[in-house]
Amino acid sequence: MKSYLNILLAVLAVVVLGVVFTSFDNAPAPGGIACTEEAKLCPDGSAVGRTGPNCAFAPCPGTIAYTNSDYGFALALPQSWNDFTVVKGTREVRDIATGLVVGSAPTVAIRHPKWTEAVPRQDVPVDVYTLAQWEGIAAGKYSVGAAPMAPTELARSSRYVFALPARYNYAFPAGFEEVETILSEGALSVLR
Repeated sequence: MKSYLNILLAVLAVVVLGVVFTSFDNAPAPGGIACTEEAKLCPDGSAVGRTGPNCAFAPCPGTIAYTNSDYGFALALPQSWNDFTVVKGTREVRDIATGLVVGSAPTVAIRHPKWTEAVPRQDVPVDVYTLAQWEGIAAGKYSVGAAPMAPTELARSSRYVFALPARYNYAFPAGFEEVETILSEGALSVLR
Protein backbone atom coordinates (compact mmCIF):
# COMPACT_ATOMS: atom_id res chain seq x y z
CA MET A 1 0.00 0.00 0.00
CA LYS A 2 2.86 2.35 0.83
CA SER A 3 4.52 1.81 -2.61
CA TYR A 4 1.16 2.54 -4.29
CA LEU A 5 0.94 5.82 -2.37
CA ASN A 6 4.55 6.72 -3.30
CA ILE A 7 3.82 6.08 -7.00
CA LEU A 8 0.66 8.19 -6.81
CA LEU A 9 2.55 11.06 -5.14
CA ALA A 10 5.35 10.85 -7.74
CA VAL A 11 2.84 11.00 -10.62
CA LEU A 12 1.04 13.92 -8.98
CA ALA A 13 4.35 15.76 -8.51
CA VAL A 14 5.27 15.28 -12.18
CA VAL A 15 1.86 16.61 -13.28
CA VAL A 16 2.12 19.66 -10.99
CA LEU A 17 5.67 20.42 -12.18
CA GLY A 18 4.56 20.04 -15.80
CA VAL A 19 1.74 22.53 -15.31
CA VAL A 20 4.04 24.98 -13.54
CA PHE A 21 6.77 24.81 -16.23
CA THR A 22 4.23 25.05 -19.07
CA SER A 23 2.67 28.17 -17.59
CA PHE A 24 6.10 29.81 -17.24
CA ASP A 25 6.99 28.86 -20.83
CA ASN A 26 4.00 30.85 -22.20
CA ALA A 27 4.44 33.81 -19.88
CA PRO A 28 5.64 37.06 -21.42
CA ALA A 29 9.13 38.30 -20.75
CA PRO A 30 9.33 41.00 -18.11
CA GLY A 31 7.94 44.17 -19.69
CA GLY A 32 6.81 42.22 -22.76
CA ILE A 33 3.48 40.93 -23.99
CA ALA A 34 2.16 37.46 -24.70
CA CYS A 35 0.83 36.86 -28.20
CA THR A 36 -2.15 34.63 -28.89
CA GLU A 37 -1.24 31.23 -30.26
CA GLU A 38 -3.17 31.52 -33.53
CA ALA A 39 -1.69 30.23 -36.77
CA LYS A 40 -2.09 31.61 -40.28
CA LEU A 41 -2.02 29.14 -43.15
CA CYS A 42 0.34 30.27 -45.92
CA PRO A 43 -0.22 29.71 -49.65
CA ASP A 44 2.58 27.12 -49.72
CA GLY A 45 0.83 25.02 -47.04
CA SER A 46 3.07 26.05 -44.15
CA ALA A 47 1.80 27.96 -41.12
CA VAL A 48 3.14 30.96 -39.20
CA GLY A 49 2.31 32.32 -35.76
CA ARG A 50 2.17 35.76 -34.18
CA THR A 51 5.45 37.34 -33.15
CA GLY A 52 7.19 40.58 -32.24
CA PRO A 53 6.14 43.53 -30.11
CA ASN A 54 2.88 44.03 -32.07
CA CYS A 55 1.97 40.33 -32.26
CA ALA A 56 1.69 40.48 -36.04
CA PHE A 57 1.75 37.26 -38.00
CA ALA A 58 5.24 36.44 -39.17
CA PRO A 59 5.58 36.73 -42.95
CA CYS A 60 4.89 33.55 -44.88
CA PRO A 61 7.90 32.01 -46.60
CA GLY A 62 8.49 33.75 -49.93
CA THR A 63 6.66 36.94 -48.93
CA ILE A 64 7.58 40.45 -47.89
CA ALA A 65 5.68 42.54 -45.38
CA TYR A 66 4.25 46.03 -45.35
CA THR A 67 3.57 47.19 -41.80
CA ASN A 68 1.47 50.25 -41.01
CA SER A 69 2.11 51.24 -37.40
CA ASP A 70 -0.14 54.33 -37.65
CA TYR A 71 -3.31 52.23 -37.96
CA GLY A 72 -2.03 48.85 -36.76
CA PHE A 73 -2.11 46.46 -39.69
CA ALA A 74 0.30 44.47 -41.80
CA LEU A 75 0.05 43.11 -45.31
CA ALA A 76 1.96 40.09 -46.67
CA LEU A 77 2.95 40.49 -50.31
CA PRO A 78 4.65 38.19 -52.82
CA GLN A 79 8.38 38.70 -53.41
CA SER A 80 7.54 40.19 -56.82
CA TRP A 81 6.24 43.25 -54.93
CA ASN A 82 9.69 44.01 -53.47
CA ASP A 83 10.35 47.77 -53.78
CA PHE A 84 6.62 48.58 -53.68
CA THR A 85 5.55 52.16 -52.96
CA VAL A 86 2.83 53.41 -50.65
CA VAL A 87 0.25 55.95 -51.80
CA LYS A 88 -1.69 57.61 -48.98
CA GLY A 89 -4.87 59.58 -49.34
CA THR A 90 -8.31 60.15 -47.83
CA ARG A 91 -11.86 59.24 -48.69
CA GLU A 92 -14.80 61.51 -47.84
CA VAL A 93 -17.50 60.11 -45.58
CA ARG A 94 -20.87 61.66 -46.46
CA ASP A 95 -24.20 61.66 -44.68
CA ILE A 96 -26.61 60.19 -47.23
CA ALA A 97 -29.62 62.17 -45.95
CA THR A 98 -27.95 65.59 -46.17
CA GLY A 99 -25.13 65.01 -48.64
CA LEU A 100 -22.77 66.75 -46.25
CA VAL A 101 -19.24 65.53 -45.60
CA VAL A 102 -19.16 64.33 -41.99
CA GLY A 103 -15.60 63.06 -41.93
CA SER A 104 -12.81 61.44 -43.85
CA ALA A 105 -11.11 58.07 -43.82
CA PRO A 106 -7.45 57.45 -44.54
CA THR A 107 -6.63 55.30 -47.56
CA VAL A 108 -3.44 53.32 -48.04
CA ALA A 109 -2.62 51.83 -51.43
CA ILE A 110 0.33 49.50 -51.88
CA ARG A 111 1.61 50.02 -55.42
CA HIS A 112 3.38 47.31 -57.43
CA PRO A 113 6.95 48.25 -58.42
CA LYS A 114 6.14 47.73 -62.11
CA TRP A 115 3.36 50.36 -62.02
CA THR A 116 3.84 53.16 -64.56
CA GLU A 117 1.70 56.00 -65.89
CA ALA A 118 1.65 54.28 -69.29
CA VAL A 119 0.71 50.87 -67.85
CA PRO A 120 -0.85 51.26 -64.40
CA ARG A 121 -1.17 48.10 -62.33
CA GLN A 122 -3.76 47.27 -59.68
CA ASP A 123 -2.86 48.62 -56.24
CA VAL A 124 -3.69 46.78 -53.02
CA PRO A 125 -6.07 49.36 -51.55
CA VAL A 126 -7.00 49.55 -47.88
CA ASP A 127 -9.49 52.05 -46.46
CA VAL A 128 -9.27 52.70 -42.72
CA TYR A 129 -12.55 53.58 -40.98
CA THR A 130 -13.26 54.29 -37.34
CA LEU A 131 -15.75 51.90 -35.77
CA ALA A 132 -18.35 54.70 -35.68
CA GLN A 133 -17.85 55.46 -39.38
CA TRP A 134 -18.16 51.77 -40.22
CA GLU A 135 -21.38 51.45 -38.21
CA GLY A 136 -22.81 54.38 -40.21
CA ILE A 137 -21.74 52.79 -43.50
CA ALA A 138 -23.21 49.41 -42.52
CA ALA A 139 -26.48 51.06 -41.45
CA GLY A 140 -26.76 52.90 -44.78
CA LYS A 141 -26.38 56.28 -43.08
CA TYR A 142 -23.01 57.13 -44.66
CA SER A 143 -21.67 56.83 -48.18
CA VAL A 144 -17.99 56.71 -49.12
CA GLY A 145 -18.13 56.67 -52.89
CA ALA A 146 -20.28 56.58 -56.01
CA ALA A 147 -20.56 52.79 -56.07
CA PRO A 148 -24.02 51.46 -55.19
CA MET A 149 -22.47 49.11 -52.64
CA ALA A 150 -20.48 49.47 -49.45
CA PRO A 151 -16.80 48.61 -49.04
CA THR A 152 -15.92 45.07 -47.94
CA GLU A 153 -14.49 44.52 -44.46
CA LEU A 154 -11.09 42.82 -44.55
CA ALA A 155 -10.33 42.91 -40.81
CA ARG A 156 -10.91 45.02 -37.70
CA SER A 157 -9.06 46.06 -34.61
CA SER A 158 -10.41 47.57 -31.42
CA ARG A 159 -10.21 51.02 -33.10
CA TYR A 160 -10.48 50.56 -36.87
CA VAL A 161 -12.14 48.61 -39.66
CA PHE A 162 -9.86 47.87 -42.60
CA ALA A 163 -11.87 47.65 -45.79
CA LEU A 164 -11.56 47.05 -49.50
CA PRO A 165 -13.17 49.88 -51.49
CA ALA A 166 -16.24 48.92 -53.50
CA ARG A 167 -15.45 48.32 -57.16
CA TYR A 168 -11.75 48.95 -56.54
CA ASN A 169 -10.84 46.98 -59.67
CA TYR A 170 -13.67 48.18 -61.95
CA ALA A 171 -11.28 48.94 -64.83
CA PHE A 172 -9.53 45.52 -64.57
CA PRO A 173 -6.00 46.98 -64.74
CA ALA A 174 -2.99 44.74 -65.16
CA GLY A 175 -2.41 42.65 -62.04
CA PHE A 176 -5.97 42.78 -60.69
CA GLU A 177 -6.11 38.96 -60.51
CA GLU A 178 -2.93 38.89 -58.42
CA VAL A 179 -4.36 41.46 -56.00
CA GLU A 180 -7.56 39.42 -55.67
CA THR A 181 -5.46 36.35 -54.85
CA ILE A 182 -3.38 38.28 -52.31
CA LEU A 183 -6.51 39.52 -50.54
CA SER A 184 -8.33 36.17 -50.70
CA GLU A 185 -5.39 34.49 -48.94
CA GLY A 186 -5.84 36.65 -45.85
CA ALA A 187 -2.74 38.77 -46.42
CA LEU A 188 -3.97 41.57 -44.15
CA SER A 189 -3.46 41.01 -40.43
CA VAL A 190 -4.20 43.26 -37.50
CA LEU A 191 -1.39 44.23 -35.17
CA ARG A 192 -2.00 44.19 -31.48
